[in-house]
Amino acid sequence: MDNRSSHQKSSFVNRAYAWFCAKIYNEWVGIYELIGLIISLGAWSKWRSLVIPYIKGPRVLELGFGTGHLQEILAHRKDLEVYGLEFSIAMHQACQKRFTKKKTETFRVCADGNQCPFLDHSFDTIFATFPERYLEKDAAIKECARLLSHSPDSQLVILGHWMESHHFIYRSLFSVFFTPPSHDEVELERVFKRQGLSLTKEAKQVGGATVWVIIGKRDTRE
Repeated sequence: MDNRSSHQKSSFVNRAYAWFCAKIYNEWVGIYELIGLIISLGAWSKWRSLVIPYIKGPRVLELGFGTGHLQEILAHRKDLEVYGLEFSIAMHQACQKRFTKKKTETFRVCADGNQCPFLDHSFDTIFATFPERYLEKDAAIKECARLLSHSPDSQLVILGHWMESHHFIYRSLFSVFFTPPSHDEVELERVFKRQGLSLTKEAKQVGGATVWVIIGKRDTRE
């Protein structure tokens, strides 16, 4: 495939992805979890839950909490003060339905991840699972670096930005929705470094997929 064809394919995939995201966070919010199950061949909850061991408090922020699956789970942890940020009003409404009859609650705001309405150094862990692609850009990572506390254990955790699989069905789906580390690892490391964060990654095997966990910590070498 020549460079022009590769570029055209990439442009088409990017447009398709943007259209899909616009739909799933608005008109299709009612079937968001179903779509996740289909894309993951039933492993959606297992994939998402991989982030939980990385969440250390006391104050934690989830970027793009979607329908609130993890917000609901973390709300029961007495050691955490849980916050969530989500731009989609439809997702906020879906999340609120989870908490309507429950005795627990989290602190949630409707805002842009590039302009978070929180004070500097407010959170010990900031995390996102299967985030939209804005989170690979300087503006979003700069905000995350601003919000991380001074604790030596504070960290930014991104799960699902990179995915890989040798399963032929997964490969077809992943080519649209996910990318491997080789796609942008070098550039993402540069983005993190510009914002004073070091980047490490860990691979988690679930079924026929490799889910990568990206961890950003303050770079103490400088």
